[in-house]
Amino acid sequence: MVAPGDEITSCYPPRGYAVLSGTSMATPFVSGVVALAVAKHRKMGGKTPLRTQQDLIEHLCRTSADAGQTGFDPLYGCGIIDPAKLIQG
Repeated sequence: MVAPGDEITSCYPPRGYAVLSGTSMATPFVSGVVALAVAKHRKMGGKTPLRTQQDLIEHLCRTSADAGQTGFDPLYGCGIIDPAKLIQG
């Protein structure tokens, strides 16, 4: 699975912004998406398919946008993370 991480505008010390790239930009994006999924699960009283970590991983893959070769591939894994589809699905 991949996430946006190239040329992301982010906070930058001491009180400014900078355009940054790399896993340091992609990781917070994925963390935020996972937090949204967990919040939805809790709001619905646990009535979503996310009971375990494995359920969450599978749901992230099912709702990702396919990229590269059709299906799972070495470059994009199961695709590009899609927050809107994750929350709707």
